[in-house]
Amino acid sequence: MIKKLIIGAIALFLHFGGHAQTPFVSYSFDGCDVSSGGQVGLDGKLQGSVDCVCGLLGESLELDGMGESIVFPPELSQIFLDDFTLDFYFSIDNVTEVTDILSYRNQCNTDSLMSLKYYPGNNELLLELAKNIAGYKSIVVTLPDRCWHRFTLTRNALVYTFYLNNKKVGTFLPDEQIPMSPSAQMAISGSPCQPVTESPFLGRVDEFNIYKEAVSEAFLRNTYLHPDEIITNDTTIFLGESVDIIFGQTCQSLVAWTPTDGLDDPNSLEPIATPLISTKYKVKTSDSNCASDSEVDIFVVDPDAFDCNDLLLPSAFTPNGDQLNDRFGISNRFIIQKIELFYIMDKWGNKVFETTSASDTWDGTYNGKRLPPGTYTYIINYSCQGSGFNKIGTVVLLS
Repeated sequence: MIKKLIIGAIALFLHFGGHAQTPFVSYSFDGCDVSSGGQVGLDGKLQGSVDCVCGLLGESLELDGMGESIVFPPELSQIFLDDFTLDFYFSIDNVTEVTDILSYRNQCNTDSLMSLKYYPGNNELLLELAKNIAGYKSIVVTLPDRCWHRFTLTRNALVYTFYLNNKKVGTFLPDEQIPMSPSAQMAISGSPCQPVTESPFLGRVDEFNIYKEAVSEAFLRNTYLHPDEIITNDTTIFLGESVDIIFGQTCQSLVAWTPTDGLDDPNSLEPIATPLISTKYKVKTSDSNCASDSEVDIFVVDPDAFDCNDLLLPSAFTPNGDQLNDRFGISNRFIIQKIELFYIMDKWGNKVFETTSASDTWDGTYNGKRLPPGTYTYIINYSCQGSGFNKIGTVVLLS
């Protein structure tokens, strides 16, 4: 529960460049509530006896694939006349027919169309956008092997970008905006154009948010809930040290680790790992609906068999505040007897970081201000086993 509250707070209050990106309309679905988070006249409606079940943050809505749906008010069409972000999580149960996930239309044609469907034969999502027949656009993407997925669609000017699980999978560049008809309704599993070969949605939906802006990719990374996957990055430790394995949001209770050597509790989603050798830990989690796989590499360095040339420096880092790969520094500090100098320069040769401590790390700032993404050069002079070494290389600062 504490972890859910922390992640939820991060999602709501993280700031980027001094600008807070918070939803204009937010449907959490906790307690089967489809109210709009305080926006008057934008509450949703449930069609059928929709159940509330375990969700990624609180509860989610579970649709039965027999006609239950979530219908949003037509007044939402005004939001889609300008820049926007549509963002939600979904989990599809085992289906055998084409499945209607999301639609925004009022009739069965290609005028003012937004549609998201699932094709089980090829395990693919189809996103369709169209102002009319001549302006029809579509993107097809294969779903990865996991239960929950994050769907995000942004519009920035006339650029429509489709993200799946925070990865950009396609972009639309229409000649003009794609307006939604004022009489159209957006719905989960409520399309007015469901042919006999297409089924209503069977699965769960959670954290449905609409923004009156195109959110940044950094924002998406920082607000991602990492459903059913290990959050801990691949890590290097010294022999005898441990790593706390952190897992994302999940409703799955069955856990199977491979291997179990070095884990303090193989039945836990978040065990402490103390491997004696470099190990790839894999975990399969499952419930009555589906199963997911995730893995993490933990590399073990034996201090009695180290290489003085190997400082284990990352090639890139992302100082975006998510506590994952936020800083750049020397991982293999054990081999260093003394740092003579360690500094980092930008592409113009300006020094942006300097230290003589092997434990100091760089957070991507200079004089308290964040530096722009790009490639930076580092120089490290140090001693190891009584000899001097010089290391020159580059690191990429990502946003």
